[in-house]
Amino acid sequence: MKINGQSHYLLATDGSGYFRSEKLVCDCCMIEEHFDENNKMTLKFGHNILAGSIVHPDLKQVIPMCPEPIMRLDGSSKNDSEQTAFRRFLADFKREHPKLKIIFLLDALYANGPIIKLLREYGYEFLIAVKETKSLLFMSVKEGETTGETQFHERVFESGEKVIKTTKMNYRFANNIRLHQDKESPFINFVQVKEVTEWIGKKGKAERLERNFTFITDIAVTKNNIVQLAEGGRTRWKIENETFNTLKNRGYNLEHNYGHGEKT
Repeated sequence: MKINGQSHYLLATDGSGYFRSEKLVCDCCMIEEHFDENNKMTLKFGHNILAGSIVHPDLKQVIPMCPEPIMRLDGSSKNDSEQTAFRRFLADFKREHPKLKIIFLLDALYANGPIIKLLREYGYEFLIAVKETKSLLFMSVKEGETTGETQFHERVFESGEKVIKTTKMNYRFANNIRLHQDKESPFINFVQVKEVTEWIGKKGKAERLERNFTFITDIAVTKNNIVQLAEGGRTRWKIENETFNTLKNRGYNLEHNYGHGEKT
């Protein structure tokens, strides 16, 4: 995908569970405590994985990278975590693919200073999904509408043959905003798109679909690249469907209990 005239690969990453049991356990299993309505605790054992796939907005095919297990490491009495696994994934990926220009597509779990600092240390750019809140980030963007620091862009297009749908895309963006109130918090750039699609349904009823997407990035945002950045950020969902769904439900048996016995 080209951003500012340069080609980049979009690498979507996310964690997923692939084994759960209340009876079978190994030394590497993650252990979770679950409480029912009577406050009775049940231990559940399992394995998770951090997967990464190269994706493209216009292509259904994805290219999976070598995954990173999320599990108890040798000699550890504590559970592993997705962010800790991501740190290992980054180190391995940089070693194996040192020359690839990558934009990481991540969910809101990664919208924090330490992860952003780590990505920058490795020389990677990012598009991280964030949820709209009353945080400093969104307050700064709102204030920027008055000062002119927050800018807008709009485009409208039609699609469909038998049913013509009109889609209006409203973009809002700002640069060099502090992520959190902490003075050590990194400065990032803000991308938001609100998509409204309208059409007349089969029974003559007016239909309307609204979707909102917000991202933070270290790429300077302009009216010339806002559309590409928003499309790139939205492509992260392919890690769910084209990667996890395929591995679990399309014959690869990711959730099969290999090595844990017959009863779960």
